[in-house]
Amino acid sequence: LVAGEYKQLRMLQRLPLEQLKIPWVKKTKSGIAVGNVQPALFTKDIAFHPLHLMTLSELYHLTSERSPLSELSLWKNLRSAITFFENDTPIDNGINTPTFQKLQQYATNFFYHLSPTKMLPVATAHGDFTPWNMYRSDSHLQVYDWEMSTNDTPLFFDLFHYCLQKGILIERKNWSAIEAEIQNIMARPEAQNLCAQFKVDWRNHLSLYLL
Repeated sequence: LVAGEYKQLRMLQRLPLEQLKIPWVKKTKSGIAVGNVQPALFTKDIAFHPLHLMTLSELYHLTSERSPLSELSLWKNLRSAITFFENDTPIDNGINTPTFQKLQQYATNFFYHLSPTKMLPVATAHGDFTPWNMYRSDSHLQVYDWEMSTNDTPLFFDLFHYCLQKGILIERKNWSAIEAEIQNIMARPEAQNLCAQFKVDWRNHLSLYLL
């Protein structure tokens, strides 16, 4: 994870970023050192602000490409998860058995209806884009902890992750409330423009994220 974060931060440092601010990074004898994590003036809240969307838009415009689903890290992870399900490995996750079996069946059916050759718009993603990994100022989003970042993530995964994580862990919302928030964000003109520019079926991307 440390090596991955160093690589990602070095890559990001070479980009002409304006909205997104990242820590500086350097190698040390024991690993890496990062700095410039917290700005002097900031707002620490949990709302998905227009600046969050502007920051993701900036990242997409600088790093996006199109790739077959089968060549993404996501595909390998999905295949591993489905294989795990199909082996009927016991899982103690607090979900009653009938409900969990329904979820297993839904996930398996959805996976086998995916087209591995389908071209998807992907870009660099933070991987844990959450309120506790960033600071917001009037014009910048200062984001840290890039150890889970990847460069082949379908667009809007960071947005979905933000809404799910804060909705579940902080606001204690049910899925209907979280889904409504995502729909409201995706209805914003800025989000609609991104969907049009990058030819994104955001509902399909949301299904992939949830899977």
